[in-house]
Amino acid sequence: MGGEVFEIHGNLDYMRCSKECSEDLYPSNLGAPRDLTAVPKCPKCGQICVPHMLCFDEMYTEKYYRAQSANQMFESVDVLIILGT
Repeated sequence: MGGEVFEIHGNLDYMRCSKECSEDLYPSNLGAPRDLTAVPKCPKCGQICVPHMLCFDEMYTEKYYRAQSANQMFESVDVLIILGT
């Protein structure tokens, strides 16, 4: 039986709109390749994108972090493996 992975702090392979114009996540390489000065912009509204990770001033949400789904899963599993810090 396979398990399910919950990336509850996010994933740096993805970005999201800083103004949250949608729930879409975008690949972290939205800027020009190898151009470290390119600021990734949201394809929908043109605002700056931010890394898809939980920041200190944010709360866990179902929308981005599947918080409620993770909590429900934690209550019903036989084994839980946590990686990272």
